[in-house]
Amino acid sequence: MGKAPVSAAPEQAPFTLSGEVLTRRAVTTVTAAVMVITFAFSLGNRQLCLDLGITVWIAWLVGPAVDLSVIGLLVGIRFLSLHGYKDDELTGLRRMLRFCGLLTLALNTAGAIGHRQYGTALVDAVGPALLIGWSEVVPWLLHQIYAVKDSIITDGWGSL
Repeated sequence: MGKAPVSAAPEQAPFTLSGEVLTRRAVTTVTAAVMVITFAFSLGNRQLCLDLGITVWIAWLVGPAVDLSVIGLLVGIRFLSLHGYKDDELTGLRRMLRFCGLLTLALNTAGAIGHRQYGTALVDAVGPALLIGWSEVVPWLLHQIYAVKDSIITDGWGSL
C-alpha cells in the first residue's frame, strides 16, 4: 500500500480569532456608506453648476465624476496596500485622493457660501469632510487589521 501524498506546505490551523472578520467588514461597510452618502450630497451640486451657466446634462455629471474618482482611488489604494505596497509607493494616489476630496468639499459648499448661507455650507461640508478623513484613515486601518491577523497566526495563536 502506497503512502498518502505529502503536501509541500505545512498544515495551517484555520484563523478563528473572534471578531476579526466582523471588524474588517464593518470598517469596509462604514467606508462604503460614507462614500454613498457623499455621492448623494454631490447630486446637490447640480444647482451650483446651473447657476454658473453649465448645460443641464453636464451639471448632473460634475459632482458624481469627482466622487467616482474618490471611490476608484479608495478601492485602488486598499487593493494595493493589502497586496504589500508601502505608503511611500502610494503617495501619488493619496495626493490625488486628497485633491478629489477637497474638490468635493469645494463643490458641495460653494453654492451655499456664494449665497451667504453658512449654516447650509457647514452641513454640506459634513459628507466631504468625512470622506477626506476616511480616505486617509481606512487604508492604514485595514492594513493594521490584517497585520494583527498575520502576527497572531505567525505567533501560533491562530488555533485559539
